[in-house]
Amino acid sequence: PRSMVSSWATTCWLTVVTAALTSQTKMIVVDRGSADGVLTDLPVVSWGGAVGRVVSFGPGHAKVQLLTDPNSGVGAIVQRSRAQGIVVGHGSRRLDLLYVPRYSDVAHGDRVVTSGLDGIFPRGMGIGEVVRIVQDPDGSLAVGLKPELEYAALDEVLILLEPPSGGLLAGTEAGEEGR
Repeated sequence: PRSMVSSWATTCWLTVVTAALTSQTKMIVVDRGSADGVLTDLPVVSWGGAVGRVVSFGPGHAKVQLLTDPNSGVGAIVQRSRAQGIVVGHGSRRLDLLYVPRYSDVAHGDRVVTSGLDGIFPRGMGIGEVVRIVQDPDGSLAVGLKPELEYAALDEVLILLEPPSGGLLAGTEAGEEGR
């Protein structure tokens, strides 16, 4: 994760001020806000991997929705096999990788990382390890994950303020395709 984070143009260390860790809400409040360039939907990470995204902010603080929040979701990929899905929280320490095609190669112990396809997190940030695989009634796999981070123990996090310029979509706006 360090090399991925270092490729971002601007980052900012944040201290966790308080947390709302109920069964229905998994949020932390950090000590930086709009005065420091914080905006909604910016990714927040830690040395262990993906933490969550900014959902609201003021001049000197921001609220970060953790991946374990029941209303969260992040594009993810199984690192070994490249099987894709969406990681969702359950308001507990549990995470699930959902919407994985049933024919996908997923095994206990596989590492799941961010895919980068959600437009929030960069590719390759750690999320969790596969501990359960079940067939959903819709025919897809539901994959249980043990999170890589101990979310309740977070005291410092890093916000990725500005991605590097020159990415694949740099300079493209509606009507500019093919120029």
